[in-house]
Amino acid sequence: MGLEAVELVMDVEDRFGTSLPDAEIERLQTIGDLHAFLMARIESQNPDICPSATMFYPIRRILVDKFNVDRADVKPSSLLECLLDTENRKPFWRTIKSTLATRLPNLKRSRWLQWSGDIFPPECSTVSQLAKRCIEFNRITNEFTSNDGEAVFEVVRQLVAAVAGVDKSRLTAQTNFVNDLGF
Repeated sequence: MGLEAVELVMDVEDRFGTSLPDAEIERLQTIGDLHAFLMARIESQNPDICPSATMFYPIRRILVDKFNVDRADVKPSSLLECLLDTENRKPFWRTIKSTLATRLPNLKRSRWLQWSGDIFPPECSTVSQLAKRCIEFNRITNEFTSNDGEAVFEVVRQLVAAVAGVDKSRLTAQTNFVNDLGF
């Protein structure tokens, strides 16, 4: 699997809040195959699962994997400014905005005389508040139902186009990852 394929898998997993098992990835030959796989996941989704918990785990994964925060320190009530030093706040916020919720408010600058780095907006100061805010912007699979096939296909096309560096209008359900896009 090439770098583009790995990047696409990671983007799809982050965007849809699901995992793509290696055996399944090998079977996904076209954009239509990927779309069908995601729709099957959406249709089998358990409506009793708490959306806040579903969003908490990707946030924790980002904090632990990309910013070396101790997993035990990441709790819903944890203050983000206590988890991240000042140098990591902007990169963390950019990561969250690019993967989970693009329309989050910007970080705030602390007062000039008492500068302590960029600070998180009050409505997003804890991990739990951030998770709830991300949910509001519908950036995980919970935003889709089995009736949203066209919307899911559009997101898949956007993700593939971004990774492949092509115009999304070129992509159809029959577009083959290897033969047509060189993955």
